[in-house]
Parts: sequence; C-alpha cells; structure tokens
Amino acid sequence: MQTSVGFWDAIFGRKVTMELPMPDGSIKRLEVTKRWLAEMEREGKLGPVESVQQVSDEKTQAAAASLPIITEPVLACQFLNELLKHVSAGWPSFVRKLSNQQLGINLIPLQADFLNDNRAKYELFLLILTGELQAIKNVLGGPQAERIRRYIFLIIGPEGAKSPSEKEFGKYAVNRVISYEKTWLKALSERENPSTAMNVLLIARLGLELDTVRLGQKPDNQFYSPIDLLLLDEAVIQTFALPWWKGIKAKFRIVPS
Repeated sequence: MQTSVGFWDAIFGRKVTMELPMPDGSIKRLEVTKRWLAEMEREGKLGPVESVQQVSDEKTQAAAASLPIITEPVLACQFLNELLKHVSAGWPSFVRKLSNQQLGINLIPLQADFLNDNRAKYELFLLILTGELQAIKNVLGGPQAERIRRYIFLIIGPEGAKSPSEKEFGKYAVNRVISYEKTWLKALSERENPSTAMNVLLIARLGLELDTVRLGQKPDNQFYSPIDLLLLDEAVIQTFALPWWKGIKAKFRIVPS
C-alpha cells in the first residue's frame, strides 16, 4: 500500500531518463522522476547530477512534432468527459472497498442508499479532478498548464450556465476544487500527505461517520482514526489513479486554440 507523497510523484512527477554505465561495459537506461533524483543526491546515494548522463530531450521533441494536433480547449473537454466516465465506472468498486462487502462487514459505515448518491459521486469527482490538476502542472508545466486549468474551470463553472440553478451548481464546483487545491498546497508546505489532507475534507462532505481518537488530555483534540484514513486513501488510489496526462502527451501535440 502506497499512501505517501511518493505515490503521486511516481505517477505525475516529471521524468528524466538516465544512462548508467554497468560493470560489463553496457549502458542501462533508467527512467526516474526529477524529484527522486534530487532526493537521492541530497542523501548522498547518487553522485552529483553532472556524473549521471541524462538523455537529451531532442529525440522526444522531434517525435512530438509529428504527433496529431489537439487544441487546449478541446483537450480540456475531452479530459473532463473521460474523467467523469472513469469516476462513474469506478464508483461501485470504491463503495465496495469502503464497506468491505466481500467480508460482510462495514469498515466505514455507509448509508443504505450511498451507492446511488449522485451528489457524493460528484463530490468525489471534484476531489479526483483536483489531483489531476496537479498532474497537469507536472506533465505540461508553465503557461500551457495554467491555460488548460482555466478552460476546465470555464467548463465546470458558472460562465456558460443557462439557468440560475446551473450557475449556482457551477459556482459550487469551482469553489470545491479551489478549496481542495488549497488543502493540497497547505499539506505540501507542511510536509504532510496531500491526498490524506484532502480526504479529511471529503469525509465531512460525504457525510461519512468515521471513528475518532483523542490525542492529549483536551476533550476537543479529536482526530479521525488513522486506520480509517488509510482505508479511504487506499480506496481512492486503487480505484481512481489515472495517469491520463502522461498518456495524452504521448498521443497528441497540444497547441493553444
């Protein structure tokens, strides 16, 4: 089970290919994340980066130039459509993992109609979307990532709403994602697990009744059970981990509108 920040780095982190000389004179190519490489150097487990031969990006850039073109607004629409399908398809499995129905017990108590709760499903979609927005920054980076983020907010937000109710729903979606993003960034700044921090928000928003434990003598020092948090974190990761942006970058050359 992987629940650390390293899991997200492995999926979404920017990659670099290293060429390592082997004892028999051959060259072994190894793909790692830049963050992992920096950490290994900091701990003294690898020599300075100058001693590691990093493969040039020229071949990658030449290959990208020959790929089919897709515009950023179209890509944002395609991404949201596929992500919504992905979350909808995985929702029953996610609910089973929470309730552990295979064993006939409820590890996390759920309401009887939870499986059919579209509001809860959409709330989970917004949480997964927030994680994917961080992936856009890592895979694409720079102004392009920010433009695609704005297109996504335009699609889910209130700008194109045709009725007051749709406008309110759009505001709700954008505000939810922004609040998840703030939680993600705050956790990173405090060296905490961002996915667990977001899941704490998700617990309240889904109305889950998780056990709490008290730390210290103060009665108001109540925290969710670490076991329940790990279970929820594992259920989200196992069901919805989707390295979509790495795959799409290999299929298309992404251009502005």
